[in-house]
Amino acid sequence: MHRLRFFILLVAVSSLLFPFPSEVFADTGDVDSTVEINDSTTNGPVLTNLDGFGYSVANIGDLDGDGVNDIAVGAHGDDHGGNSRGALHIMFMNTDGSVDSTVEINDSTTNGPVLSNLDDFGSAVANIGDLDGDGVNDIAVGARGDNGGGSNRGALHIMFMNTDGSVDSTVEINDSTTNGPVLSNTDYFGEAVVNIGDLDGDGVNDIAVGAYGDDMDENGDTSGGDNRGALHIMFMNTDGSVKSTVEINDSTTNGPTLTNIDNFGADVANIGDLDDDGVNDLAVGAGGDDNGGNIRGALHIMFMNTDGSVDSTVEINDSTTNGPVLSDVDVFGASVANIGDLDGDGVNDIAVGAYGDDMDENGDPSGGSARGALHIMFMNTDGSVDSTVEINDSTTNGPTLTNDDDMFGTSAANIGDLDGNGVNDIAVGAHNDDDGGSNRGTLHIMFMNGTTIPSKVGTVNPTPGNTQVALSWSAPATGGATITDYIIQHSTNDSTWSTFADGTSTSTTATVTSLTNGVLYYFKVAAVNSVGTGTYSDSVSTTPATTPSQVTSCTSKAFTNQAQLSWSAPATGGAAITDYIPQYSTDDSTWLTFSDGTSTSTSVTVTGLTNGVLYYFKVAAVNSVGTGTYCTSTSVTVDEYSTDFKWFPAGRSIGAGTTGECADFTAGTQTFGRGVIFGLKNGIPDGQVWEHDDVTFNQFMKFTGANDFTAVT
Repeated sequence: MHRLRFFILLVAVSSLLFPFPSEVFADTGDVDSTVEINDSTTNGPVLTNLDGFGYSVANIGDLDGDGVNDIAVGAHGDDHGGNSRGALHIMFMNTDGSVDSTVEINDSTTNGPVLSNLDDFGSAVANIGDLDGDGVNDIAVGARGDNGGGSNRGALHIMFMNTDGSVDSTVEINDSTTNGPVLSNTDYFGEAVVNIGDLDGDGVNDIAVGAYGDDMDENGDTSGGDNRGALHIMFMNTDGSVKSTVEINDSTTNGPTLTNIDNFGADVANIGDLDDDGVNDLAVGAGGDDNGGNIRGALHIMFMNTDGSVDSTVEINDSTTNGPVLSDVDVFGASVANIGDLDGDGVNDIAVGAYGDDMDENGDPSGGSARGALHIMFMNTDGSVDSTVEINDSTTNGPTLTNDDDMFGTSAANIGDLDGNGVNDIAVGAHNDDDGGSNRGTLHIMFMNGTTIPSKVGTVNPTPGNTQVALSWSAPATGGATITDYIIQHSTNDSTWSTFADGTSTSTTATVTSLTNGVLYYFKVAAVNSVGTGTYSDSVSTTPATTPSQVTSCTSKAFTNQAQLSWSAPATGGAAITDYIPQYSTDDSTWLTFSDGTSTSTSVTVTGLTNGVLYYFKVAAVNSVGTGTYCTSTSVTVDEYSTDFKWFPAGRSIGAGTTGECADFTAGTQTFGRGVIFGLKNGIPDGQVWEHDDVTFNQFMKFTGANDFTAVT
């Protein structure tokens, strides 16, 4: 007995009619909401027990031209005309996941397929594009149980469609088709089918068809293996006839390495040009693979050549890094689909069904029995896996699979952006669901949450420093994908921006360096995820600066109970000087600050001092960054007799000294003690003034003659 059939017999006797699922097409790992279509759905399919509705599903495009993609769903157990002849339901959809109308194609359909008992028509379905060029998409439907040429060899029906869901004509491909597949009994050709695009470049889409029961072994012996499986690459003509066929199996050069009952070809997906060599590549399921445990399943990534040969193959299974976590009898690879570049990294991603998964609604991996799951795999260009997300009965907003043996993931399709939120949605079959009756089947329409660029970064807080500015901000909403970096830009005019090269970092702080002190800079920040760069924050501005440099040229002059300090303004450090701090000390060690208020003057009179005491003085400048370095201290002894004289004009020589003595000195300022008698040397013109600058005496001396003088007493 076929091993997968045996498994299904264990979990549901009635499902002997449909031993293996067809295809899955998913969209994203996060589900926004789910709508279930079953026997009770308004305008939906009319079903009976064991129909297995949902065994296959395909997005057939906007068949009726109403702007909404429509869906074809297989019910391979349908008994119209005879036992398990099968049927296909064409469902015209609404944007909310409800059904506008349904057309059933079966053995009695005009121009439809000619079927026999147990043909299992509807075991697979694919949109093969407008093969005949009449402007309407055509459909390929598998009938894996077809007995043309022998028992269960299988067949494929090419149906040329009308916009109302009726069939214009049908072409059957089977074991006797010219240039078609070479089949043996129980090959189950038609278990899977996919449009692989125009592989050979002749302008006509080509088709890949799975035959998971093929017995070819690695030596090319057609009966040397047992259900290893095969894939038939069929190069097509526009009338549905076959130009040529290439079979891929265990003996194919660079193809898959298979063992008995691997069931390679259980499903197949066109995953686009993964390695960017100009040729579409394929993902092929092998749900019976035993890597890691019994019937855990595997997926083969096949890099293709234009002639249908295989360039190389990568296998994904339970031991694959970042791949799926599997248990026995999960049947991973029973279905597979290209879900496009879900995470925005430029590489198409893949959804893989594992309809034997036992996860229940509480997240218990063994709490249910064959409820089913779907694995979303984010891919790399070499066929390796970057990460995997599983959708199952415990997924928030996902399918409700409270009945064991629902086999969610039997089929699935990317049905496009049904609800118009910018994210592709998914239809997933659960063909063993008992809603309305035993194994009538259901289809779950899952509206997906997608990944977008991150939200706008909020307020950025700048803190200026010496030739740098420290920035901080709060992380924005991720857009559904992890933030991987922040881009920081700066400008001197809020218009022309430069990016600060700080490497890759997810920190919400950064310090922009190599700036010029005293220059006004603007800053803005944006977050990055796998989709792209989000909106930049509003710009903020600040000026980098440091503390002022050391004050220089500090001098001090003594007066009665006070001293006058003066100094030279230092370099500002890039921010305007806002104050000076004068300090004084009697030991050049312990300092007191003189409270003179806020002033930018370069002189100050320190009051409240004690006459006869030696004082030290120093001054530092202040700006918005902080306090600069104090000048080298200067000292003076406060004297109640000290006074200053100024003489004018500068450049004249005069004499000064005690009585009877004269000395030369140059114009400027000189300090003398009380009781000094001044005399003249060389004379001074009338009207010249010596000014006595003492706050106590405030006296002046005026010379009126060549030898006249006045004594200060």
